[in-house]
Amino acid sequence: MLGTITTSEKYWSQLYDNSFFMGYTAAPDDINLALRGIRTINARIKQHEASA
Repeated sequence: MLGTITTSEKYWSQLYDNSFFMGYTAAPDDINLALRGIRTINARIKQHEASA
């Protein structure tokens, strides 16, 4: 599962430290699969709607 985090300057330092020490990063293969899914979402949604 991928996502984004948005924060204010007040919490940036704490968030950065936690993400660094906990290793909140995605592997390159996971990113590749996510990008592929984003690129093909229109075709998949159209097929889903047609077969619904």
